[in-house]
Amino acid sequence: MFGSSGFRFPLRRLARLALIAAVSLVVPSAFADTLVVAPDRDNTLYERAAGDLSNGAGPSLFFGRTGGNAGNVRRRALMRFDLSSIPPGSVVNSVQLTLEVDLVPPGATGFDVALHRVLADWGEGASVAQGAGGAGAPAVAPDATWLHREFDSVFWATPGGDFAAAPTSTAPVGSGTGPVTFVTAPGLVGDVQAWVNDPGQNFGWILIGEESNPQNARRIGSRENAALAPQLVVDFEPLVLPEAEPVPAMRGWGIALLVLAVAILALRLRRS
Repeated sequence: MFGSSGFRFPLRRLARLALIAAVSLVVPSAFADTLVVAPDRDNTLYERAAGDLSNGAGPSLFFGRTGGNAGNVRRRALMRFDLSSIPPGSVVNSVQLTLEVDLVPPGATGFDVALHRVLADWGEGASVAQGAGGAGAPAVAPDATWLHREFDSVFWATPGGDFAAAPTSTAPVGSGTGPVTFVTAPGLVGDVQAWVNDPGQNFGWILIGEESNPQNARRIGSRENAALAPQLVVDFEPLVLPEAEPVPAMRGWGIALLVLAVAILALRLRRS
């Protein structure tokens, strides 16, 4: 023990604390990172017996059931996000998806929109719906349509899309325009984690609106509409392999604490 004014402290304990402090300054720790990305593919499935309508390159997506001139038919929005910038082996902490509703029908009422994981790959062609976009446009290969995963030779197993029966998540949609947010939840995190682990199974999500209520569909921005495009935010921790971890040079307080620890140990050995 040492001290000039009654302060006494075990040298061995002080040395141990000094060493821990020094090492903590030079050993890297795990860190989180964030990916913010718009879809790399999106499209709308327009219900139609011929399965020949799409909107692959249009500025909008649709979900819900339409009315009026468009007919009493369903719309479902597809979207996929490129997660390749998340390193394999990373741990996904949280996921948030935000959509921007920019058009609602007269007399619109609120509902919950469901997000389902898509089970098969699908396409996005160069079709562009005219006007407000709700009536669709003639599909071109490889557009997804109500009948096709890729127009006009690759079919869904079930018209309207192949997707998990249980929703990944739901979000409230109001009666007006504005953002719709799927907040982080186990389903969202689970889907994204699965796609990071196995990118070959990343076929994205499909949006299912209130399909029992005619003339209550919604229009949202697509990836071609940069100001209103869907936005996925993923917080994750990259996998850091021990052999790949850089060992930064000690400097400043790290060196000072290490010198102090060595001096205390030397003093202890001389007194023992």
